[in-house]
Amino acid sequence: MESSGIRIDNGIVVDQYCATSIGGIYAAGDVANHYHPVFGRHIRVEHWQNAMRQGDNAARNMLGERIAYDDIPWFWSDQYDANIQYAGHHTSYEELILRGQLDGGSYAAFYMNGCIIDAVVGVNNAKDVRRAMPLIKARRPVDADQLRDERVDLRALA
Repeated sequence: MESSGIRIDNGIVVDQYCATSIGGIYAAGDVANHYHPVFGRHIRVEHWQNAMRQGDNAARNMLGERIAYDDIPWFWSDQYDANIQYAGHHTSYEELILRGQLDGGSYAAFYMNGCIIDAVVGVNNAKDVRRAMPLIKARRPVDADQLRDERVDLRALA
């Protein structure tokens, strides 16, 4: 692969349009380390849902459209009686905001940097994970006290 001239760094490096460093060649899915315009960096998401959506995006760009791939990464897993969901992308965080109680069986934890939500993980709380995705994409400051308050509908913070 490296002898092809395509840039490799933790996968095939592509821009936000899924284009490689060689004109006319695109990559998507598990092999793609793509520039994510929301997070302002390259990320690699090895999940089937990302592969489907990014593959569709790459195909549209191959056909001449100019559509940035900016879906917020999301995945889930059922582990016994726990549904675990994660949305966003974080490599570090300044503050972890908890919504709900760890021992209550349902909560969401928000990874924050500078009052911006980078990611959320939820246990038996799919609703808050899904409602946090527009907040992650918006990249606007969110009040931590409102985020903690389970009475506040996350849609009202968007």
